[in-house]
Amino acid sequence: MLVASVSLNNLANLYSSVGRYMEAEPLYTEALGMARELLGSAHPDIATFVRYLRVFSQGQK
Repeated sequence: MLVASVSLNNLANLYSSVGRYMEAEPLYTEALGMARELLGSAHPDIATFVRYLRVFSQGQK
């Protein structure tokens, strides 16, 4: 369900914002995977999930 993937992404954002990075990363990845499964990789909304994961990953370097 897309609502679940959005919720996981939001929870990952929360964890990231309070410094719980180890918990945030798998949630970003899971949210992206769920969204891809539901919408397909070519769906425009996938870009939002990819962007969140990329921004998170860039912040970890």
